[in-house]
Amino acid sequence: MSNYAGTDPGLEVGMYFSSKQYIEKNRQVVQQFTAAMQKSLTYAQEHPDEARAILNS
Repeated sequence: MSNYAGTDPGLEVGMYFSSKQYIEKNRQVVQQFTAAMQKSLTYAQEHPDEARAILNS
């Protein structure tokens, strides 16, 4: 993550990690999480002003 720190001090970056073991044991949870993240990214792209307002709050 440090490679982002020098680009913009105000940059917000979200990252999500999981172990291989968790993914193998919880495939449905991982799939649902991935689908929810995709849905939120689509919404943010379609409503950029609302997304910025949420991130700035």
